Amino acid sequence: MKYILTFIFTIGILVAQNSIVGQWYSTDGQRLYSFNFKADGTYSVKIDNGQTKIGKWQANNSIITTTIDNASTKYRYAFNQGYLILALSKNSYVVLGKDRSYFQNLLAKAKNTQLNNQNRPLTNKEFLYLLQNFYKMPPNSVYLAVIRMNKEQQSWIPIYQAWYQMLLFRACQGDLAYKNKADAQMCDYVKAQNQKTMQLLNYQGDPWAYAKEQNSKLIILYKKKLGLINSASFNSYLGAQQNIYNMQNQTTNTIINNIKPLPCTEHYEQGTNAYLGCY
Repeated sequence: MKYILTFIFTIGILVAQNSIVGQWYSTDGQRLYSFNFKADGTYSVKIDNGQTKIGKWQANNSIITTTIDNASTKYRYAFNQGYLILALSKNSYVVLGKDRSYFQNLLAKAKNTQLNNQNRPLTNKEFLYLLQNFYKMPPNSVYLAVIRMNKEQQSWIPIYQAWYQMLLFRACQGDLAYKNKADAQMCDYVKAQNQKTMQLLNYQGDPWAYAKEQNSKLIILYKKKLGLINSASFNSYLGAQQNIYNMQNQTTNTIINNIKPLPCTEHYEQGTNAYLGCY
């Protein structure tokens, strides 16, 4: 049985139903997690070779309410062929099972795939997937994709700087971006810039609005490269973009012209040629 393990892990995830009290396991492709659910309404989550967190759970119909570090979260849950699925949304869920070795094997395969991919540049298809899904991908997956961008994909960075900063901000929500000093400093800079933008916007509006616009342009371009949209549609898009640019440019020129000083005639004193002014 195959599962797509799109794992966005919050340390407070818990399973709650008397029939599942006991030990469960899961992985996010980076670590192995152990869950121990107790009949008294408490649970623990342990990261392999790492810390253990203690929390409380309560089940009501198909909803599990978890409380850890004074924060409560609700999850929908369902059982499927002996596995437990905890869902925050259709695209964000966790699969847990009783067989530790199954998840250990998944973790080993994920790490081998990462090692094999580290020296392989992103294909255009993979790059388009990143553009379309970075916001819902685990941050560590975004980081691994960003460092694999090929030379052509990297050439967009100086052109669409806001877009690239948005990708980095997402990648910096994970821990892989902090494995070396240079990337950690980059993350500190990106987060500081985002904070400044939020302050300028008075914490209202979308600080990534311009970046998303640039991202949309790249999506259209790479759809054309992959033959997912025809030339007529692409040319129509370019024409619309040019019209928008022309209108923006015309508006800008109108504003500039309206604040220019009125034209004048330069005057000089007869006989001495001393400059008297422009009026």
